[in-house]
Amino acid sequence: MSFMVSYPTHNSSMGIENLPHFFEKALSSLELKDVFTCSLICQRWRELIKAFHLEARCFYRSYHPVAYPPSLITSTKDNYLSIRDNLQNFNDEGKQLVEQLDTLTNHKHFPEILFFSKAKQFAEIKTFISEDIDTIQHPLAKARFSRDGKYILTVDGDGDGIASVLEFKDGKWQEGALIQHSGSVTKAKFSQDGQHVVTISEKGIANIWDFNGGQLKEKATIQHTAIVNSVEFSQDSLHLVTASSDTSSQIWGVTDGQWLHEYTIQDATSLKTAKLSHNNQYIVTAYENKAQIRELIKGQWQVKATIQHTGRVNRVNFSQEGQLLLTASDDNTAQLWGVVDKKWKKKATIQHTDWVDNANFNSNGHQFVTASRDGTAQVWGIVNEKWQLNATIQNPCGIINAYFTNDGQHIVTAFMDRSTKVWGIVNGQWQEKVTIQHFLGRGGARFSYDMRHFITSNPFSRTSEVGRLKSKEDD
Repeated sequence: MSFMVSYPTHNSSMGIENLPHFFEKALSSLELKDVFTCSLICQRWRELIKAFHLEARCFYRSYHPVAYPPSLITSTKDNYLSIRDNLQNFNDEGKQLVEQLDTLTNHKHFPEILFFSKAKQFAEIKTFISEDIDTIQHPLAKARFSRDGKYILTVDGDGDGIASVLEFKDGKWQEGALIQHSGSVTKAKFSQDGQHVVTISEKGIANIWDFNGGQLKEKATIQHTAIVNSVEFSQDSLHLVTASSDTSSQIWGVTDGQWLHEYTIQDATSLKTAKLSHNNQYIVTAYENKAQIRELIKGQWQVKATIQHTGRVNRVNFSQEGQLLLTASDDNTAQLWGVVDKKWKKKATIQHTDWVDNANFNSNGHQFVTASRDGTAQVWGIVNEKWQLNATIQNPCGIINAYFTNDGQHIVTAFMDRSTKVWGIVNGQWQEKVTIQHFLGRGGARFSYDMRHFITSNPFSRTSEVGRLKSKEDD
């Protein structure tokens, strides 16, 4: 099956570069579906769309509504060699794609072209197979890829709470720096730009580290008087928020390279989680059966809405633009809230027949998926400006996590039987593309940002595996 798009090089002599540049600017601001409509108007417009890579740019923008630092663009180019190897091993069309991409590595829109091309390639494959490529000789409790896919931040699964870094080097994953922490590490995360790391210990301490070239340098220590239940970087990687059983949430920010305490929010009881929205305009905290949304007004965090459930709130997640919020609860529901006329209002209640463990938006905020122990994941989207149920993914075993891949083309689900499945649109329906046995904690197999690698942990063999997906059609 072919989805290949013929990309002219940047120096293509099509005569189009002499067209007024306002054409390019006007078309580059459109939605992808509108760009496709424009391509049907005439041959000249089709040439313009190809020459300026407008499909790729509009697709990339739709899944990246929030601008990311230049360092991420640079890392995409620097990391292309390893991505290139994965594409060549994926299928025959991957080899053809590499030949085209090799001519465009210096193009100013190369990150968008690469993101779009790989998304199309994965989306058009009906069935994947998983292939283990590296074995780590100990089990992992948690692991996260850096955004550029070059590093994995791990927390050991042997109970000793050691955190470390794995680096992809010389064609394989190698042990890197160990993270020294006061007390056993329970969680570790990268910032969005991959330049910072945060770790949590069982002693109520969160440490912030600078991360550069696989090396860590401690920059700040956040102290709570009880365990820290969650820690999250903001989308701009310049802020961090904690949630603790000591009933407080702390917000820290970086100024001139130094991480400094900015705010402490005090709640009535132990906090399960806290998250910041885009631009750090809102913060949501969750405890027991409630979630509260606060807005920063004149230097004070003021409560703007209280979301009430009849069971424990398990997860809260903002959309990437920060104007929508999902909650998931043990009361068998998820709730969707949004900003309407500058006020937070409930938009929908999603009903299940068992606990809802998680609910996540796709990157463009136009869809979301819920995960329930009733064995279903509900996919909702906007139809005629209203949120409606688009599809239901069903499985005999309870679903404890479900999320969209970063290109929005697939859904990853984690099950209570320790398996992970990847689903994609095939003939207009969400269908299973691959099952991966064993997972990593409650989140399932952990994928890299571009889906080219995943990591699982096998408690029986006491090993962990780094794998990749391949096309079954070419197997």
